[in-house]
Amino acid sequence: GMNSMTKFLFIAVLTTVLSAAAAFANDANHEMPVERQSLVCESSGGYVECEAGVTVANVAMDKQKGRSTACTFGQTWGYHDTRIWVNHGCRAQFSFEDANAPVPPPTPAPVPTPRPPEPRDSVDCRWNNMNWQPWYSVDMHFIGRAGHGYQDPNMCGYAVRLSKQNAICNWNGIGFTSYDIETNAEVISLSYQTVEACYAAIR
Repeated sequence: GMNSMTKFLFIAVLTTVLSAAAAFANDANHEMPVERQSLVCESSGGYVECEAGVTVANVAMDKQKGRSTACTFGQTWGYHDTRIWVNHGCRAQFSFEDANAPVPPPTPAPVPTPRPPEPRDSVDCRWNNMNWQPWYSVDMHFIGRAGHGYQDPNMCGYAVRLSKQNAICNWNGIGFTSYDIETNAEVISLSYQTVEACYAAIR
């Protein structure tokens, strides 16, 4: 029932305002905004409490009504638990959130699409428990086939550089493979079915 405060005129209107746009409702990639509610609480001079129905949080005064006394937080209005209070003639509309509402899940970070490695970017030197080998992780016709082995990783790296800088592609009876044009020694023993594929790998 109403208590002695009924001599004070007040109107408490509780409405639910969804700030989420309808277009976002079915979009799983967007984070749903926090639901805010609205309440009008008015005092004709004395202390008035207006029931919000939920434990309020992040309360804000949205609009002061009429020519009421200036509404100043902590002096003429405030809130605690499930109630917003006004005093000394403050009349205003307030918005708030439900402190116990579930937190919306964060928007998942977009997963970048990896760029397929180009043959010239895919050569590195790997240890095979015996020596270092120039290794093609991706090539035009063979997947993961290695070149000659070197005991010194620096020599392996040098061979890789030579294969890109000084190599030409020759037919070896099976496919096209790269040769160092200065020493005529095979640098990376990968066979390709076309000379274009061979040059694409070493350039």
